[in-house]
Amino acid sequence: MKSILATLLILIFSGLAATAQNNENLPPEGECLTNKCKITSFVPIELGFTNISVGSATTMCLSQLLLVRASASPEYTPGTNVSVWEWFPESTNCPPTRYTNTLHPLMLDSGWTVSHQGYSGSGSGLYVEFLPTNCGTGTVSFFYTWTIWDHCINEPSEDHITTEYLTTNFVVHNVEIAEPYKIAFTNEEVAFTLTNTCGEVFWEALPSEPGGPQVSGSSIVTGTNCGTWFVRALNVAETNCMDSSQLHVICPEWITGVTNVDSAPGKILFVNKGDKDFDGIPNYGDYESTNYSGFGSVVPISLHIPSFPGRENAHVRFTYPAAPPGGTNINGKFRLWKHFGMDVRNPQPVPDGDYFATGKSYSMEELGVTYWGHAQVGFLVEALQPSTSSGDIELVLEIDVDGNEGPEGFKRA
Repeated sequence: MKSILATLLILIFSGLAATAQNNENLPPEGECLTNKCKITSFVPIELGFTNISVGSATTMCLSQLLLVRASASPEYTPGTNVSVWEWFPESTNCPPTRYTNTLHPLMLDSGWTVSHQGYSGSGSGLYVEFLPTNCGTGTVSFFYTWTIWDHCINEPSEDHITTEYLTTNFVVHNVEIAEPYKIAFTNEEVAFTLTNTCGEVFWEALPSEPGGPQVSGSSIVTGTNCGTWFVRALNVAETNCMDSSQLHVICPEWITGVTNVDSAPGKILFVNKGDKDFDGIPNYGDYESTNYSGFGSVVPISLHIPSFPGRENAHVRFTYPAAPPGGTNINGKFRLWKHFGMDVRNPQPVPDGDYFATGKSYSMEELGVTYWGHAQVGFLVEALQPSTSSGDIELVLEIDVDGNEGPEGFKRA
């Protein structure tokens, strides 16, 4: 900026030297001495800011900004004045002398002021660089103070000091989604959190397909399909200003070899009663056996848990009318066991034993999921009391996808 201003002043003074002395009746040399000078006519300079720019546009996106540059360009039309010199002694040989002078602006000062949420500042010159840290509206103002040359005293005039101002507004939009991803089950409403976001946004779930997630206002409703989708939030006023996240829709499911009767609302199990290995211990209380069948009617099932980000931190919870192992007084309907060995089952709850208690939280490691990728975990179900009506017994699986320390909490799968 300094080099530009220096060039401006050189041009001004050069112009004055070339045009200031347009004399009409110069007196004879040596006969007349100057006495008084006055300006008899004046055509003022017309000066103003005709161009101001803020970046590439007055609407911008915070996430795409490296630096905002603002500048102003004053332009002017030269003025003129006539300076009349009256000579002494006044005589026919010393009439007044008139000079027609071309007037250019002489810059005295210039500067800028920026006001924006999270940033404000001021400085000299007609150029500024700044980086907004927040979204919102802001203003850039420039001023230019100038005067003209006083040809009577041969100095800048103090009577013609003028300041021009120019202000423009700019808008910084921004869209930020707080969560890098979210995990949900089918047919569930999911809301993403916006942070440091200005202006109205609209949402998209991509790719759009039947059975996939659909936008419902500011929420996303998962469909019947499982998989991963991109969720985008776009600023309404500036659609290039956006942010995206991922939505993982998971479908845990029980896989059983239990006979399914078409007319029944679920699976049919047989009560584990009797003493199949004839050791004098009822099947439901027999935790050691000479062979696998000695435990009676225990039915293998498996749980398919798909892969999703952070699955190693997830916890599961089983809720069912449980009959805890021990004693002969059976109050519950069935038990859920680990897929134990052929000759022993430990009646202590997991992780010390093989029994999955109702309502207790279990980690992926306790469940037996110790690797990445889709997992299938085996269980054994032991029925202890018959149903009182068709389909009256449930085994409910709940998953807390971000673990005991996360904000999501348990959701029914």
